[in-house]
Amino acid sequence: MPQIMKQDPPAREIASARKIITEQDRQIAKSAFALFKQKNYDECLEQLKRLSELRTHDARVIGNKSIVEYYLSNFTKTDEFIKQINGAKKQLEFGMVNTGDELDDIDRSYLLYNQAVISFHLKKFANGINILERLFKIIEPLDDLLAVKVCILLIELYLQTNQYDQAFGMIKYVESALLISKQNGEISKVVASKEMIDFFKPKIHMFKVRFLMRQPYNQCKKELKLAMNSSQNSAEALFLKSNLECLHGNYQKSIKLLNSAPKSSSITEGGHALAVMYYNNMSFVHFCMGKYNLAVLYAMKSLEENIAIMKVLPPMEKFSNYSGRSLQTLSINQRANIMYNMGVSLLFANKPEQAFECLMESQSEYQCNPRYWLRLAEACIGVFLKSTNKDKETMHSKKPDSIREVVGTGTHRKIVICPIRKTSDSCSFRQEGQSAAMPSATLDFGNLCLTNAMLLLPAERTLEEHMIILMNNQKLSEDEGNGSLKKNNPGRLYVECPPGEPVQTKEAYNLRSSILCCHAYIALRLGDYYKSQEYCRLLLKMSHLTAPFKFLAHIYLIESLIKLDKITEALQELSPENLKKLQTFEQDMLSMKTNEIFPKNLMEAQAAMMINVASAYCMRSDYDRCKHILKQVVSMPISRWIMTHAILLSVFCELQMGQVSAALNLLKRNEVFPSSRLVDRVEASRLYANFQNPVIPQINSSELNHRRLHSTGSGLPPGISNNGFTSGFTSGNYNGSVVGGLASTVAFPMSTESSFSSQQRTQAT
Repeated sequence: MPQIMKQDPPAREIASARKIITEQDRQIAKSAFALFKQKNYDECLEQLKRLSELRTHDARVIGNKSIVEYYLSNFTKTDEFIKQINGAKKQLEFGMVNTGDELDDIDRSYLLYNQAVISFHLKKFANGINILERLFKIIEPLDDLLAVKVCILLIELYLQTNQYDQAFGMIKYVESALLISKQNGEISKVVASKEMIDFFKPKIHMFKVRFLMRQPYNQCKKELKLAMNSSQNSAEALFLKSNLECLHGNYQKSIKLLNSAPKSSSITEGGHALAVMYYNNMSFVHFCMGKYNLAVLYAMKSLEENIAIMKVLPPMEKFSNYSGRSLQTLSINQRANIMYNMGVSLLFANKPEQAFECLMESQSEYQCNPRYWLRLAEACIGVFLKSTNKDKETMHSKKPDSIREVVGTGTHRKIVICPIRKTSDSCSFRQEGQSAAMPSATLDFGNLCLTNAMLLLPAERTLEEHMIILMNNQKLSEDEGNGSLKKNNPGRLYVECPPGEPVQTKEAYNLRSSILCCHAYIALRLGDYYKSQEYCRLLLKMSHLTAPFKFLAHIYLIESLIKLDKITEALQELSPENLKKLQTFEQDMLSMKTNEIFPKNLMEAQAAMMINVASAYCMRSDYDRCKHILKQVVSMPISRWIMTHAILLSVFCELQMGQVSAALNLLKRNEVFPSSRLVDRVEASRLYANFQNPVIPQINSSELNHRRLHSTGSGLPPGISNNGFTSGFTSGNYNGSVVGGLASTVAFPMSTESSFSSQQRTQAT
C-alpha cells in the first residue's frame, strides 16, 4: 500500500522561493537596488522587508537583506552576517539539487563572492581561493562587474599565498579578456564601461609590479613607473618603489621614498595603518644595511603605533568571534609580525635574551615555519653563550680558584693548590621551578625547537634527489632566484613557511644543514656526545654541503670523539684527505658574513684543524709530533687568535718535556702575556702540571664567538611583505662572544640560509 509523503519544511521553502515573480516583486527589487546604489541603506532595507513579506523563503531576498543590514552596522556584525549568508547559500544549494537550474548557480555566485571577501579579511586565504576558483569556472554568465571583482580578488589571494604563476596567468586573462579591446576593435563583452576600465587598470599595474619584483630590475622599474603614473603616487606605489630599491641595495633611496610616503596614524579605508607600515619598513631597510640596533628602534616605534591603533578600536563583543569591529580592522593587528622582526633584529644585535622573548610572542602565526624554530634555537644558544661568558669573566676577574696562596721567594717559591672542582660544560641552564608551559631559553628547549624545524622540512632523501637534479641542470640553477615559481619544474621543491614565502630547493637544503649543525653543537654542550657524533655524520653525508659546514661538521665530530676518549678516530677525521675537501672554503665564504673569530680563508681553517691534530697527539703524550705540527702552523699567515692557541700549546709541550727556559723564550718572543711576572706564570704552570692531568690549550667550541654566518646568495633577496610587513628575517645565524677556558676542539656554529623570508610586496592600501 503506497504511503503518503508529508512535504518537509525545506521543500515547502523552495516551493515558496521559486514561485512566479510578479511585476510588483520586480518593481520593489528594482527600487531596492537603486536605493542601494545611492547608499540609502535605510530605505533600501524597508523595501527589502516588503519584498521578504511577499517572498518569505527566497534565498536571494534573504541574502540581499543580510548584506544591507551588514552595511547599516558599518560592517561590525560579522558573525551574524556569516551565519545569514551560509544559511541562504545552503538553501540555494538545496534548490539546485532538486531543480538543476543554471540561474540558481548564478544567484549563488553573489553569496559565494561575499563569502570570499569575508575569508580574505579574516586571512583565510585558502578558503577564499577555493570559493573563487569555483566561481571562475562559471565566469562567462556572471554579471560584468562581478566577473572583474572575482578575478581581481583571486589575483590578490594568489599573491598573498605566493602562487605567482597562477597570479600571472590571471593577470594576463584580465588584460586580454576583460580590459583590452579585441582584434576586431570591439570591447570585450565582460567589461564595456570605460569608467570601469579606468578604475581597475591601476590595480592590474600594481599586481604586475608585485609579480615582477622577482624579475630583473629594469623590467620591474618600467612597470612600476606606469603604475605610479596611473595611481598618482599613492601610498601603495611609494611603498612598492621603496621595496624595489631596497631589494637592489639602494638603501638611501629606499629610505627617501619611505619618508615621502604618507604616515598618518589613522586607519585607511582598506584597513591599514600607514604609520605601522612605515616604521616596520624602516626597520627592515636598516636591518639590510647591517644597522641592527636602529632596526630594533624602528620596530619598537612600529609596535607603539600598533598598540595605539588597537587602543582606538572598539572592543570585540562578548561571546562572538568577529563582531564589534568593522570587517576591515579585524586583521589590522600586526603585533606578531613586528615581534618576529624585532626578535630577529635583536638576535643579530647580540641580545639573545630579548630576542627569545620577542620570538615567543610571535609563535601563534609562525609555528608552521621551520625558520622560526631555528631562530628560537639560535636565541637559546646565544643565551647559553652569554651566561658562559659572564661566568668566565667573573672567574678571570677574581683570584683563580685553583691557587690558594704563594709562599716563599726565589727558587724556594711554592704554590699552594686548592682541591680541584670539576665543572661540566654540558649545562642546560634550566631554571628551577620553571613551568613547562612557559619555556625558557635553555639548550634543552633549543633542542626541541630544532626537532620541530627538522620535522617541518622534507625527508633527507627527498632533499638530496631534488638538489642533485637542480645542481645538474645549470639553467634551472640560474633561474632559481628569478621569481619563476613553476612547481612542475624538475628539481624544484617548495616547503610552505607561512606566513612567509615557500622555501625553495637550495634554501631548504641549506636550512637542513643549519639545523643539523645547531643540533650537533647543542648535543655537544649538553654532553650527549654520541648524539652529536650522529648529527655530524648526517651533516657530512649531505652531498652538496658547503666547505664551511664541512669544516664545522669535522670539528664537532672531532670534539665528540675526543670527549669519548676515541683519540685514534679523532686523528682519522683530521687526516689530510678531509683538509682537501675544504678547497672551496674561500669561495663559499664570499657569500657569508662572519665575525672576526671564524676562519676567513682556507689557510686559517687548515691551521685550526692542525692545532687540533697537535692537541690530539699531545693528549697521547706524543710531544715531538705535536711540536712538529705546531711549527708548521706558526709559519702560516693566520689570525692572531689562532696563532695564540698554537703558541700556548707549544709552551705546554715544552713544560711537559721539562723545557722551562724554552717555554719562557716562546712567551717572550711572541708576547702572549704582558712581560711582567712571566717567570711567575711559567713557574706556576710547571708546578701546577704536577698536580693534575694535562690541560691542553686547544680551540674550543664554547670558546669561539657563536656568531652568524649567512648566505646572501641563496634563496630570494630580502623583501617587504603584505601590508608592508616583512614576514621575517630568516637566516639561521648565531650570536655570542669570545669566552675563556680550555677544552678540546674548534667549533663554529653557523648556517647559510637566506637572510630574510622572501615575501617582498606591499599590499594595496
